[in-house]
Amino acid sequence: MNELNLFKTPTMRTDPFERNTLRISTWIYLVLLCLSMIIIVLFTSLSVRIESKTVENPILAKFKELQKEYPRSLQCPCSQIAIQHGSFISMFPQFHPVCTSLHTSDQWIEGIGCTFKSHNKLIYPDIFQAGNKFFISLQTFCVLMRKIVSDASFIFNQSSLITNQALFDAEFMARAQQIFNQFKSNTMAESKRSFTLIRSQTATMYTTGDTDVSWRRSSSRNSSYSTYFQAVAIEIGNCSCGLTDDCKQQLALYDYTNILSGLGPADVLFHIPNMFSGCFAIRSLLQSSLECLFDQTCMGPVLQRINSAYKKSAELWTNLSILQRNSTRFSPNMLVEEIINEMMIETWGDNIDYNGYYEQCAPKLCTYFFTSRNNALYVFTTMISLFGGLSVALKIMVPRIVTWIRNRIHRRVETGSITYKSS
Repeated sequence: MNELNLFKTPTMRTDPFERNTLRISTWIYLVLLCLSMIIIVLFTSLSVRIESKTVENPILAKFKELQKEYPRSLQCPCSQIAIQHGSFISMFPQFHPVCTSLHTSDQWIEGIGCTFKSHNKLIYPDIFQAGNKFFISLQTFCVLMRKIVSDASFIFNQSSLITNQALFDAEFMARAQQIFNQFKSNTMAESKRSFTLIRSQTATMYTTGDTDVSWRRSSSRNSSYSTYFQAVAIEIGNCSCGLTDDCKQQLALYDYTNILSGLGPADVLFHIPNMFSGCFAIRSLLQSSLECLFDQTCMGPVLQRINSAYKKSAELWTNLSILQRNSTRFSPNMLVEEIINEMMIETWGDNIDYNGYYEQCAPKLCTYFFTSRNNALYVFTTMISLFGGLSVALKIMVPRIVTWIRNRIHRRVETGSITYKSS
């Protein structure tokens, strides 16, 4: 090992200084070469590189797999940027059970009206007098709320979600839910606006009550009759409909036997709980509740009276059942106005379909980036490829540098020896 020399020259046999210089160069060359190879191996094996891969026409299962493995770098441009809400959000709202019951049907309203006509006693707040208008108004609001939701749903389904990249499952669900909540909020606001306009128009055009319009004849000089319009403000108790539309009186079921026999006024069989008549049919409805429709004790006599007075569809009245308390989220004694403020909706019944969204998005390709380390084969080939060039470079540079350094040191030593001898 002491005699190891990779830089042999013809003159080194006769020149001990050059021979030592070449041996030193050999050891420095070997050390530098080994250190360089170690550094190259460590650097190559420990270095991290970023790679990208592309998957064409990924199905949903593949997209979810890539989403789990590469959530930060996965990019899947949608082939269709604008995706209609109707392709991934469906809704089937459930309305108050009264809207689907026979109590808002034409047969029921007709039966109420015919029963009232059979008595024809206008001076009493009879359920059969005001009930016809009450249930017509209730039916109208059921139809109105369905129409508002239907129109809003149509516009909503035609609107689009704009996404240039396929959204991940959780992100999509959060965004879709936010969109649907906004739709519900806007629809509720539109419903309240329409409701406010209806109330305002009713109170403005007919300020004196639901019996304020009457046509009367007056005689003229030529003994002919002319018709003129006269508005008369009705009064309910001490409340005048000319001043406020909040006047109301509780409806009841009456027994008209005394009147028909000429024995006195009609008897009250029982009052209908939380059901009123007032200045206007709509206002009367809003001030009332649907409590009687949930109570067999209340509905039984009413049905019996209708069945006896209105023989048509008798089987219908026999099979008519009360509303079930567990069929609605609204309390039976809740005011109809509060129910209408909630658009009479039990549940919106929304369904958000991520599969439908992905089918419309339909990314043509997905690109993802990942980091990796070089394998052993790559490290080995890199080391071999660099070894030759590095070896040649060191063989050229090391001997020259070592020779130059030793020559300078040798000259200094000789100069110092000559100076010392001369002195």
